[in-house]
Amino acid sequence: MIRDTLNFVDLYRVVSPAELADIQATGQFRIPVGGVEGKYFVYSLQDARYFRDEVISRIDQSQLSVVHTIVSMQTLRLFEQEIMDSKPTVFVPVGSIPALNMDARRYGIREVE
Repeated sequence: MIRDTLNFVDLYRVVSPAELADIQATGQFRIPVGGVEGKYFVYSLQDARYFRDEVISRIDQSQLSVVHTIVSMQTLRLFEQEIMDSKPTVFVPVGSIPALNMDARRYGIREVE
């Protein structure tokens, strides 16, 4: 699929087996009842691997996966840009999850690792 990289951006997220199963069942990102206030993403598979292997796996010993989706630059502007461990990250607050899911439904969510 060819897409305009000036108007769209790749996002990657490290997920637990439970979150992966939920994504596969619903086709969207959801905040579980009593869950956190949003979702973190990174811009590259390399950075997702870093967070999975060097950060998250130290506190979560489950089999972690990486998922990929695409969002428009318009949607990306709704999210918070942050730096974590010297890596650019995107935080999607709970109120912006519907916009994330609108693009995710359009462009898909796929497990990449």
